[in-house]
Amino acid sequence: MLQRQYRLRKRKSFNYIYRTGSRVSTPSLSVVYVPNNLKTPKIGFVVSKKIGKAHTRNLIKRRLRAATRANIALVSPKYNYVFVARPTIIDLSYQDIEQTIIYLLQKVTKN
Repeated sequence: MLQRQYRLRKRKSFNYIYRTGSRVSTPSLSVVYVPNNLKTPKIGFVVSKKIGKAHTRNLIKRRLRAATRANIALVSPKYNYVFVARPTIIDLSYQDIEQTIIYLLQKVTKN
């Protein structure tokens, strides 16, 4: 689980990021990010019902949270993030998910 200070929890916050944010994508994962005025980033995860049943969605969310927590140093505090899983993420291992997150975070910081 991510530390409380990094969690994005309100529906209103997710909707704001979707409406105003920029997007960087791979075939299995997408990240929407928007600048913030906080000292810490806020991070949220979305895994839709297109991915599979509840146990599959929960597995994917756990892997996404763990990979993000392991690479929290790469997360820029200038942005709020929403990671959106795509159906092809089911076939990826934890290491592949972690590499995808690292790639996306590096791409966000270059923009």
